[in-house]
Amino acid sequence: MPEAILIARDIRTYYGDSYVVQGVDLDLEEGQTLALLGRNGMGKTTLIRSLMNLTVPRQGEVRLRGNLISGLPSNRIARQGIGLIPQGRRIFPTLSVQENLSLPGSVLAGGRDRAKRDWTLARVYDLFPKLRERAGQMAGSLSGGEQSMLAFGRALMSNPDVLLMDEPTEGLAPVIVARIGQAIEELKRAGMTILLVEQNARFAESVADKVCIMSNGQIVFRGTPELLEADPETRQKWLGI
Repeated sequence: MPEAILIARDIRTYYGDSYVVQGVDLDLEEGQTLALLGRNGMGKTTLIRSLMNLTVPRQGEVRLRGNLISGLPSNRIARQGIGLIPQGRRIFPTLSVQENLSLPGSVLAGGRDRAKRDWTLARVYDLFPKLRERAGQMAGSLSGGEQSMLAFGRALMSNPDVLLMDEPTEGLAPVIVARIGQAIEELKRAGMTILLVEQNARFAESVADKVCIMSNGQIVFRGTPELLEADPETRQKWLGI
């Protein structure tokens, strides 16, 4: 069996008195793309934020390559090797495309010692040629699809071992969704480990190796995309499709 690179156990996260993530366990294997599906408001984004300690869980632990990372500040978790593409992109609109892409290298300086930096500006520009064309342009003037590519590239520039993607196709035209899918496939071929939160179940299943469905703060289904496709009752019950 492949080794689990990211392990979360009994994650319980609240917003005030609202119990949002209710005892979730998650195992992400090296080189795997795991899609986390579910209707809106089921706790998917809160779980992602809990893994990064952006929203602090009240209980549970997260380990990366066996090392306990829960409780660490989010910037230190990023230095340990977890990259995040947040919901809503959250690019810096008054900085240029190239400045946005260059930020992770400066912010995360002093992190893990690495023999080489896998992701460079040149490699990100090769993955998303449109960003090379827009390198000197203010990020806030980009189209929605270009901003999504920029958020994607910025996360890669932190040279993560694990990439967390929160709704990367939200609000995008089909042609851009297809490009994001191609980029994920390229990352998979390169051995990247990905946790993908998606509202677009069909898209997620097309790129994922394994699927989990979240409902009311709990995991209610685990399996392969093929297993989910063959179970229309489960699809309808938990995804409404």
